[in-house]
Amino acid sequence: METITIREATAADVETVYALICELEQCELSRQGFQRAFDLQRSDERYRCLLAEEGARALAMLNMRMEWQLHHAARIAEVMELVVVPAARSKGVGKRLLDAARNIARAEGCAQIELESNRRRLDAHRFYLREQMTQSHVGFTQPLPEEQ
Repeated sequence: METITIREATAADVETVYALICELEQCELSRQGFQRAFDLQRSDERYRCLLAEEGARALAMLNMRMEWQLHHAARIAEVMELVVVPAARSKGVGKRLLDAARNIARAEGCAQIELESNRRRLDAHRFYLREQMTQSHVGFTQPLPEEQ
């Protein structure tokens, strides 16, 4: 692999980030909804979207939110999304992104970094455990359909 660089995503990276998120979710997301979320997050200092690149080719992205949480009485960093393209997996790219996120979170005064991962992503779970993360939470979700 060539030299891998990590940088913050810009407005010009919207298509790249969209493609990576669709890769993560294994579906084509609403383009309009994605654009709205991307624009809102880019204008909010609590969010950081990082890209890992080899030359001009995007290999991975990590999106993180940092906020004060009452139940921690501290500022916490939460990785919202982390995806590495299949060809770049197991080559240290995810570790580089996670290390960059940890460094940003520390610099921003966060006491902890955390994330949730879909139950079916077993390889990702093994990666997080190797990265000294602790599997300490159980997540719950519920879709909220529009009222009829």
